Amino acid sequence: METALGNEEKLMRETKQAFFSEFYGRVWDSIIDNSSPKHNLTNAILIKGVKDNITSLLPGVNGIFREVDDEFRSLQRNGVGNMRDNFIKKATDTTIKIVAKHISLEELERRLKTHEERE
Repeated sequence: METALGNEEKLMRETKQAFFSEFYGRVWDSIIDNSSPKHNLTNAILIKGVKDNITSLLPGVNGIFREVDDEFRSLQRNGVGNMRDNFIKKATDTTIKIVAKHISLEELERRLKTHEERE
């Protein structure tokens, strides 16, 4: 039996996964310029980008940095596969998981539209 939160996360994943994957691909490319990160500082900068994105979508929500850190610990321990793809998948999954806990898909759509209009 799925919960309301599980349903919201599933719906958000179905409709926004491609959007966030593309967004985090651009984040990676702008920071890494398609080479492998060799330093923990690079990982910290990438993770900060995820934190900044989520906090811009959820202003005033406490605990986001801790949640993101918790989600990324497993990525840092799991050093297999393409680092770019792993980062994009983890960043996308983390964003959707955290955002779905706090707002609906409709509210996310509204906030993304407002964010785009400001840029």
